[in-house]
Amino acid sequence: MGARAMSDACIVPVRIEHIAVRRDRIAADVRLADERYAYTTPDLIASALERFPCLLRHACVNERGTSFGSVACRTSVPHLFEHMVIEEQVRRAVDESFSYIGKTRWVNRRFLHARVEVSYEDDLIALAAMRDAQAWLNAALSASFGT
Repeated sequence: MGARAMSDACIVPVRIEHIAVRRDRIAADVRLADERYAYTTPDLIASALERFPCLLRHACVNERGTSFGSVACRTSVPHLFEHMVIEEQVRRAVDESFSYIGKTRWVNRRFLHARVEVSYEDDLIALAAMRDAQAWLNAALSASFGT
């Protein structure tokens, strides 16, 4: 196995470096391992829809429309992660009427560092949703890029 192949085998595409549980939201500092993981692709979104079927219908304030579907095929991977965490919380929700909101921004785009914030009804459910969304995303990105 070559040096590049060995180093790729150890890459975790999406790392959560820090989580702060606040009264009204969870804020996660997310770091991407490489530029190739920075933006979504139509194939990644198609795969995500198998696990998170309502993603495209999420309300989303963005430059192209009012739903996540209007930007899904070319948005940041941290933005996709935000919506995956929200959908995972909805799946596990105690109160089906609770409305989740999220926000994603690059803290430092050059260093692939983003902050993802999501509201929650139950902090433990939100943390589990974040863990599961991260695991799914890392598996999908690794499969897509052969890492």
